[in-house]
Amino acid sequence: MRNNGDRFSTTPDVSHDQSVPQGTTLDFVVPTDFVELPSNGVFYPVGHILHGQQQVEIKHMTAKEEDILTSQTLIKKGIAVDKMIQSILVDKRVNVDSILTCDRSAIMIAARITGYGDEYKFSMSCPSCATKSDINYLLSSSKINFGKSHSEEEVEYTQNGTFIVTLPKTGYKVEMRLLTGRDERTIFELNENRKRKNLPDAASTDQLRMSIVSVNGITDQQTLDKFIFTIRAMDARILRTMYKNVSPSLEMKHEFVCSSCSYSQEVDIPLTAEFFWPKW
Repeated sequence: MRNNGDRFSTTPDVSHDQSVPQGTTLDFVVPTDFVELPSNGVFYPVGHILHGQQQVEIKHMTAKEEDILTSQTLIKKGIAVDKMIQSILVDKRVNVDSILTCDRSAIMIAARITGYGDEYKFSMSCPSCATKSDINYLLSSSKINFGKSHSEEEVEYTQNGTFIVTLPKTGYKVEMRLLTGRDERTIFELNENRKRKNLPDAASTDQLRMSIVSVNGITDQQTLDKFIFTIRAMDARILRTMYKNVSPSLEMKHEFVCSSCSYSQEVDIPLTAEFFWPKW
């Protein structure tokens, strides 16, 4: 999958010749595609296999990957999709846990297209009248958002995949990194644990703890925790806003029009259980 006008387009690896001469033994070769990474490889640290890489090669999904996705053991552990992604990566040096969230999403969509096709069918309720409508969305119409560029006064990008935000009031220089799939899973697990203990949600604070690398060059986690829990709400908002603006993403949007009341609105495409487990 390569980006074509900021949209996905299938670009198979033509180096794999799948033609089978008549009368010869079948040679089963799984085709591969290249997936453009929204991060362009610039948000990975030096030494990471994806540092500076604009794309990654994946194999098409096969029955093997479907077995992984339907494994009840892996589903219960919440790692079925991660195991599937690890399975289709051609370069096995790439650890799925270290892939940035934005790139992971791009790989997931590309894998879904190779396995079940471009069309993604789901149902959603109208925000106005609650009538359910069936939606057919073409995954290849998803657009890559490479993030907003900023002046050097606002954001300083480092050679190690991080970026530094200078808080206007205090002058603190806060170094941040983008979250990986492992980070997102950790935040989810922490929040679920709080729910079980009837504790308040702290997802926003958890995100800051995961993404902040240093403050004024200080990397001690205890000091960073104290900083996070004592900074002004306005400073915390600035950090979250800058993180969101800098982060590349894969935009999946659809112009929803209700068949019952004609309500219309552009909505984000939800990744339901049917994304990798279509009913048809």
